[in-house]
Amino acid sequence: LENSLKRWLGTDENERSSIGQLLDSPQGRLLDGPARKPLIILNRAVYNRAKHTIEDIDYDSHMFSVADAIAIYLSCRVIGAELICNLGLKTKHGVPIFQ
Repeated sequence: LENSLKRWLGTDENERSSIGQLLDSPQGRLLDGPARKPLIILNRAVYNRAKHTIEDIDYDSHMFSVADAIAIYLSCRVIGAELICNLGLKTKHGVPIFQ
C-alpha cells in the first residue's frame, strides 16, 4: 500500500516515508477521492497503533485478531489497486496490469 501511494504521488520508492508523512506532504494533500479517507483511517488505526503501542502489549497476546488482519489485508489491496489502476503500469512484456 505504501509503495502504491508512493507511485501515485511520484515519490521515489526507496524514500523512507510513512503513509502518514506521504499523506501530509504537499502532493499527498492533493489526493482526493475515495482512497484518502480509508488511508487516513488505516494509518491511525493500524499503522500507528502497531508501531507505537508496544508497551501495552502482553507478550502472549496479539494486537489484532485474525478477522482484523483479513479485513486490513483486503482493504489495503483494494485501496492500492485503486491508487495504481490509472497509472498505466505494464508487465515486463508490455501488457497493462489493469484492463
